[in-house]
Amino acid sequence: LEAIRAGRTFITNGPLLELRVNGHSPGATVNSTDGKPLRVAMRVLAPSWMRVDRLELWADDKLAWSAAIPAANAGEALSFEADFETPIRARALQAVAHGGTGLDKLLGRTGIEPLAFTNAVYLTPAAARAKH
Repeated sequence: LEAIRAGRTFITNGPLLELRVNGHSPGATVNSTDGKPLRVAMRVLAPSWMRVDRLELWADDKLAWSAAIPAANAGEALSFEADFETPIRARALQAVAHGGTGLDKLLGRTGIEPLAFTNAVYLTPAAARAKH
């Protein structure tokens, strides 16, 4: 319950998704310093029968980074990681993983793609910190 209250959550219909910004998880506020890039680490995991095609990083309401996820070998679970530095400046960052197949057979309906997204990691620019 403490993690939920702190916003350290993600929503999913299948894939597991992790986001870290400068080592902080969703719900945290990261003090970003002008001129220094942010370290972003994301990881998506899915069972072997589920296909997830894309991993994205959203800055506020704009797509800031995107990568195609290569298919796992037949019978192997999907594990895809991205770790990079970026000069993105925004109020919040969120990760999204989606696409592919796997839920149709499980749920008995078509058109349902795997989807996961994290709560935001909030960014406080140096100028905003100076006011407090």
